[in-house]
Amino acid sequence: MKSNTPINGYYINGISDTEIELETKLIENSLGKVKVKMPKLNSETLEYVLSNLRLSKEGLAAKTDKELLNLFNTNLGLWLDKDYGPRKCAQDILPITLGYSPQMVETILNGIFSILKEDLSDLKKTWNSKELSVVTYPDIPGPQVITVLHSLFNRTPIFCKSPHGEPVFSALYAKSLEDVDKQLAKSVSAVPWEGGDKENAGLEKILYSGLGKKDAVVVFGSSKTASKIDSLKNKDSELIQYSKGIGIIIIGKEYLSKENIDTAASNCAFNISMYNRNACFSPQGILAERGGEFAPEDFARLLGVKMTQVAQRILPVGDFSGDDYARFAQTHRSAELKRISGFVDYFFVTDENKKAVGGVIYQKKGNFELPRGGQRVVTVTPFKEISDVKTILSEYIENIHTIGLGMDNKKYEKYDLLFKESGVRVSPLSDMLKLSIRDYKFV
Repeated sequence: MKSNTPINGYYINGISDTEIELETKLIENSLGKVKVKMPKLNSETLEYVLSNLRLSKEGLAAKTDKELLNLFNTNLGLWLDKDYGPRKCAQDILPITLGYSPQMVETILNGIFSILKEDLSDLKKTWNSKELSVVTYPDIPGPQVITVLHSLFNRTPIFCKSPHGEPVFSALYAKSLEDVDKQLAKSVSAVPWEGGDKENAGLEKILYSGLGKKDAVVVFGSSKTASKIDSLKNKDSELIQYSKGIGIIIIGKEYLSKENIDTAASNCAFNISMYNRNACFSPQGILAERGGEFAPEDFARLLGVKMTQVAQRILPVGDFSGDDYARFAQTHRSAELKRISGFVDYFFVTDENKKAVGGVIYQKKGNFELPRGGQRVVTVTPFKEISDVKTILSEYIENIHTIGLGMDNKKYEKYDLLFKESGVRVSPLSDMLKLSIRDYKFV
């Protein structure tokens, strides 16, 4: 896609483009190019934005739960319409700003809005009289919608600190609230700036140090980012952190049967390929139980076939260049050297042009490792029994976001109990990517 008309990468209700300084950022990759309007905020403008958000709380507090749920339901329904303006814009722009294929962007948007529409009744009042929430986001779409819905349902205006690399989705979603209730939209702002930039250090100090005991900061990002924000914020304000970034799959031997192995491999292939394995819940490692009709190595080989089918027919990789390709190439070379040395088996994943875009690394010696980089690369490690799994994952447990389980119900219950005490999200293999409102308590 090529566009000469700049797209807004921010949303500030009550301030026109003529009232703030703007710069145009050109974003381009092999899928197209787009110009994005970015605000250059100064301290006075930021304080004005935050003040307006706080003032909007009165109008927000006047709405009943039923009114808000109806408005949310209408808004999410609009986003499920492929002809809806903001949805069409997101469908065109996100492949360029994120590098995802159009097919993947469509799948992501359908998933986000259909799941949240179904789960609206799960919204809970977990914040007691919060006056303002400030949320920092990763590049991937999804958390923006969940946090806005939660914050508004708790009658708390929200300042969305959008990712500088992909500011468009946050802005589009915030503005889309105007289409259901202009008053509601006054309680949301979405503003990007580059973290770590010296010019923005003063803005970050204003943003975080000005928060009080009735305000909250929600961080989607690394522990390093959360620690930095914690050092900047007022000590009385609440910090809620979502920094876990590893996904794991465990396959029971009963799923390595003639009846189940194909479906299990297909589900794994889809989960690994979505988000190009860049989401916090994306699977990086698979543990496969020995003793089934098929060996774990057979499963690894089949998984490589299924991932190739996904890459060629369902979810193409999209833009595969720059840092993404460099990280993959390094992982690819390392896996090849280990294969030659006899430590692993390595099954390539290729796109429709027969270019390697991923791989399955089978740990022949049984030593569990996670790939250091590279999209759509996953390790498969064999294990004997449940006690082995707890030992194998002990080194990673604090950073595991989600564990997807492919096994019978009786065994599922045992693993569920084993990991839930560690605060890990546990789900059936087929539902691994179905993050919902229930998965975020914001407490």
